Amino acid sequence: MSGIRNISFLLFWCVNVGFIFGGMDLIGKIQKVLSFFIYVVFIGMAIWAVYLAGGIGPILNYTPKGIHGNTLLVLASSVAAIVATWAAPIVSIIDLPKMSRKLSDQAIGQPIGLIITFLLFAIASIAIIVGSEIAFGTPIWNIVDVINRFDSTFAIAGVVLVICLSTISANLVGNLIPAGYQLVSLSQLFNKELHFKTGAIIAAVIALFLFPWKLMENATSIYAFLNFVGAILGPVTGIMMADYYFIRQRQFNLNTLYEPKSDYYFLKGFNVRL
Repeated sequence: MSGIRNISFLLFWCVNVGFIFGGMDLIGKIQKVLSFFIYVVFIGMAIWAVYLAGGIGPILNYTPKGIHGNTLLVLASSVAAIVATWAAPIVSIIDLPKMSRKLSDQAIGQPIGLIITFLLFAIASIAIIVGSEIAFGTPIWNIVDVINRFDSTFAIAGVVLVICLSTISANLVGNLIPAGYQLVSLSQLFNKELHFKTGAIIAAVIALFLFPWKLMENATSIYAFLNFVGAILGPVTGIMMADYYFIRQRQFNLNTLYEPKSDYYFLKGFNVRL
């Protein structure tokens, strides 16, 4: 990495760790404030891209260039990569809604956040990427490169700020928080008590050795990594669903679910058979 990229990555890493020290309450407050601005930025960028492309028609009729091989396989690989970005939150989803004040909060919030919002952002992202490619005549897969095409310095600064904060928020929810809770669970196997903050910081340190900056050098490397993550966590999700729906027939004794001497404790908290 160049000097400026080194500084940027380390700053990003430190900010993430700083939010972990602030706890889940601080993370929740930041997400509430960010949500409005993220909607404004992405919808605004989508409108801008549609305008540059000459309307919605050219975007809907767009045919991608430079795709080699079976189109269906490319589509399947892309879908798998998108699903993989949600793999960690899915297998650790119980760690988030358990903080809801009442059942209806998560029962209503999750469908809105995972289905409606994701669909909205998917449509906006397609409009931005395809619209900018039509307008500028070159494929642009990195959102930062799209932002650099803005004419207004003020707009660039504002959008970059929101994108940076939203990236931190997504990284916390999608990566650090699930990894932190998993390390907490893993520590019980060795009769050790590990707090969430400690687990998340350990996960952040381990992440440095995955060289994440290398993954963002091109679209191929990030897709390959996401598909690798999906291949690992996909079976985990399948086992959890099969155990809940078919083996246990959706029947759990919630009163004893977290008791160390219950039937759900297995071997130091791990179901070796699964």
